[in-house]
Amino acid sequence: MTEYCDRGNLQNFLEERGKIKLEENRIALWLKQICSGLENFMHRDVKAENIFLSGENLTAKLGDLGLVKVLESPTGLAMTFCGSPYYMSPDILSHCPYGIKTDIWALGVIVYELSTLDKPFDASSMYSLTNKVLNEGVSIHLPPMPEEGYSEGLVKLMEKMLSKNPEVRPSATEILGDSYYKPRRPLPEPPKPV
Repeated sequence: MTEYCDRGNLQNFLEERGKIKLEENRIALWLKQICSGLENFMHRDVKAENIFLSGENLTAKLGDLGLVKVLESPTGLAMTFCGSPYYMSPDILSHCPYGIKTDIWALGVIVYELSTLDKPFDASSMYSLTNKVLNEGVSIHLPPMPEEGYSEGLVKLMEKMLSKNPEVRPSATEILGDSYYKPRRPLPEPPKPV
């Protein structure tokens, strides 16, 4: 049985909102809620369409568990080429064995989308997208974040999540314990959407 999320998915929420900037508290709260749902398994299709919103406060919940892989250990690996192109990690795109941190990459893409209202990597074909993600130098060169409104802590956390090297990416548990959240506890509820 699945839970009904009465506010639809994150992709639809962003499309309906247009170019209206999100408050950092909302982004931080959603990141925390999604990370809480990513512990102990590999989702392998984290994307805006698979994050569902529920209730007056728009609680974020991870859905569409069709590609989930339950791991015997946190260091377990998978090989199946799966996921949604714009959210695929360099690990998957390079056809290497990948672990739970492939989901962190996808979540980093979502944090970028929530912060800028754009995708970090855009291309007209799968080949071009793969080339952009895999071959842009030693690290990913992200377009600039908006100058006002988002803390350095959020930007640094997102950059770690979008590291090409999965060993550098934090785990969901490490994100929840990141210094970004320490001075922010407890997170105030963001304003109710209009």
